[in-house]
Amino acid sequence: MTAFSLKPGALRHEAERAALAAPDLLLLAEETIRSLGTGEHARRRSGPGHNFRQFRDYVPGDLPRSIDWRRSARSDERLYVRQTEEEKPQTALIWRGGGPGMDFRSKSALHSKVVTAQILALSLAILLGRGGERARMLDSPEIFSPEDMARYLCAEQNQTLPPEHVNIPAHAHLILIGDFLNPPEQTAAAFHDLSAKTRNGLVIQVLDPAELELPYEGAAVFTDPEGTIRARLSDTQGIRTAYAQRIQDHIEQVRTCTTRTGWAYHLHRTDSPPEAILRKIMENQS
Repeated sequence: MTAFSLKPGALRHEAERAALAAPDLLLLAEETIRSLGTGEHARRRSGPGHNFRQFRDYVPGDLPRSIDWRRSARSDERLYVRQTEEEKPQTALIWRGGGPGMDFRSKSALHSKVVTAQILALSLAILLGRGGERARMLDSPEIFSPEDMARYLCAEQNQTLPPEHVNIPAHAHLILIGDFLNPPEQTAAAFHDLSAKTRNGLVIQVLDPAELELPYEGAAVFTDPEGTIRARLSDTQGIRTAYAQRIQDHIEQVRTCTTRTGWAYHLHRTDSPPEAILRKIMENQS
């Protein structure tokens, strides 16, 4: 299955299905944008809104209608003003990885890695939009409708790591979805540069079960995405334990360079439905 195995309309349908798989997934929009990482959400400052933030002393110049008379009645000498949180829609910037390696799909996977990343990206955009937030692709200056984003996600994308030289608005949140099988030092450098622009990030590493477990038996020929033979093995079972340790070490390196920036990290297997990782993200952010 390749990057073009889903048409934009089919991608929109799959994303809608994942977003609506459980009613509580609608809560993901607010929870994800409120605290993708450990950073303070930009909304949490005083301003017009409905959510209570704090009481403070009344000072000359405050409007009389801002006084909370019930709270002030508890004090003989002080007046208190009720402050609410400023409610401004925030922007989430979404990036999904590409390259030939993302086209891989084993027999037990529901989708290829690239299709899984497309579904997750659009599902999150839909959920964020329903929560009153704005979502767009990291490498595009426009705010996309779900239809536009579906077409954009289905276009060819060969970047295996997110671009470093991009403008990120203040308080924006970053969502990066890919397999991140690059050398760990390259991934760490990319994440480090982007984290200097935002402390609010979410990384979803998408891997095929065959990449995690090496389920093959007997002799095997391994090729790279371009078809070049990389290795010939007479007995794959004999290297399974060493391979499992190596891929787990790689995953841990990606996780470490993610959390070191203050961002959140999740691993998603392509034999698991997309809504499973959405639910997991929501549970961890609640």
